[in-house]
Amino acid sequence: MGKLRKASIFCALAGFLCLGVIFITGASYPHIVFRIFRPLALLFIFLSLPLFALSWIMSLYHELKTRNYSVAAVSIISAVVGIIFTLFRLF
Repeated sequence: MGKLRKASIFCALAGFLCLGVIFITGASYPHIVFRIFRPLALLFIFLSLPLFALSWIMSLYHELKTRNYSVAAVSIISAVVGIIFTLFRLF
């Protein structure tokens, strides 16, 4: 597992941990726990998404560099199909 993927998993877990603290304490808006941990949770979770995308691109680049074209093609096709299905569900 690459460094970017580990970093994206760590950021996502940190974000969900922050959300867990909010849920466990039962804090709502005026509470200081909510006002500190909610922006941190959103920051960590949304930071994990580009890191995961970069790790996917780097793994795809590695597959192309090692001339493993079949794995790269399956990965690209599955990503395109997933995006198309997601867009059809939205519209």
